[in-house]
Amino acid sequence: RISDEVVGGLSFWEASVEARFRVTETIGIVPFIDAGAAYAESVPDFSEDIRVGAGLGVRYFTGLGPLRFDVAVPLTPRDEDASVAFYVGLGQAF
Repeated sequence: RISDEVVGGLSFWEASVEARFRVTETIGIVPFIDAGAAYAESVPDFSEDIRVGAGLGVRYFTGLGPLRFDVAVPLTPRDEDASVAFYVGLGQAF
């Protein structure tokens, strides 16, 4: 932490679950839930709060791979967390 701002850690864990549904040959819908935590110590301290978020994504399938357009909200927000986040990417997240 730098003051109250989280900037990284020495260890972390994360988990993700998503369901991929094809709507058409080129369009897909992906609901998802992500969870995880980062720690200042090299060994995770599982007594700290877990961050959880959920969202919905749209996939546009191209010859190079799917274009990802995701929107997510924190389910366990901190005061400084944004109420919504947008992500754009190429390829599947995992």
